[in-house]
Amino acid sequence: MLQRLSTYNLQVKYVGPKSVSLAEAMSRLADYNKATKEVPGLDISIAQVFKVEPTHLESLQEETKVDPALAELSDFIITGWPEITQDLPQHLHPYWCFRYELTILNGLIMKGNRIVILTSMLAGTLKRLNNAHQGLTSFLQRARRTVY
Repeated sequence: MLQRLSTYNLQVKYVGPKSVSLAEAMSRLADYNKATKEVPGLDISIAQVFKVEPTHLESLQEETKVDPALAELSDFIITGWPEITQDLPQHLHPYWCFRYELTILNGLIMKGNRIVILTSMLAGTLKRLNNAHQGLTSFLQRARRTVY
């Protein structure tokens, strides 16, 4: 970091709390000695974040649990990946390139902020995504944003 900053002519000055009032107020609001309190109305579900119907979300969770390939993928995400690709089952090779992006959230396998969908549920998921009837371009953008 020092090498990167060496190209700049930096001057460090103390400005005092009156110049950064928001940071000052926020630092005084934090009470580090007490256990964190729950904020009412802040408890949100994954269905609200991804705008997925709760019934569809439950079916995705169930299918992820039941599907042998995704169950095996979940095990690798939890326990760790093998050192080389050859130690991985052939049907999981497509996930190797982005293995460190995969996580499990509420029983769903996530690639970043997108839900990994089974091949068997792909047609139904695409149909649900297309329910908005906003044209091909917006449909594809929505699909790329939410599912993998």
